[in-house]
Amino acid sequence: MILDTNAFIEPANRFYSFDICPGYWDFVMEDFESSNAISIKHVRDEVLVGEDKLADWMKESINKVHFYDCAGDEAVVAEQRRVAEYVMHTYDKPNVINDFLATGVADSWIVAYALAHGGTVVTQETHKRKGKKVSLVDVCKHFGIHQIDVFEFLRIEKARFVYQKREVA
Repeated sequence: MILDTNAFIEPANRFYSFDICPGYWDFVMEDFESSNAISIKHVRDEVLVGEDKLADWMKESINKVHFYDCAGDEAVVAEQRRVAEYVMHTYDKPNVINDFLATGVADSWIVAYALAHGGTVVTQETHKRKGKKVSLVDVCKHFGIHQIDVFEFLRIEKARFVYQKREVA
C-alpha cells in the first residue's frame, strides 16, 4: 500500500483527528513499521509544509517511518517521465499540467513508484472533471494501477478501532 498525501491530511482534518481517534495513527505507524504500507519523501515534504498536528506527528515519526526517496531510483525516475509525457499529451491547460508536475508535488511520483515497484495507491482523491485538475485517480486508472480509499485500506489491513469506555469519576 502506497499512501498519498491526502491519506494523511483528510483523516487528520476530518474523520480520524488526533484527539478523537489516536488509534488510526498508531495503526498507520504499525503498518509502516511492518512494511505493509509505505510512502515517498514527496508526500512527507507536502505534509511538513503545514504547521499543524499532522506536521508535528510527521516530524515525530520521521525516525520511525521510512519515506522512500524516488530521486535516487532510476526505475522510478524513468516512470515519472512516462507519467509526465502522458499528462502533457492528455491535458491541454498549462496551469493544470504544471500543478500536477510541479516540483514538490507528490502525485506523479506516487504513480511512478507504483509503476516501478507495484502496489496499490491509497488516496482520498476522486475523479475530477478533465480540464480542472489532473486527478491522481484518473492517472492511476490510465496506467492500470489499483487505487483505494482510506476506508478500503483499513478493511484490507483488518484495522479495528474499538471504543474505550470513559471512566466515571
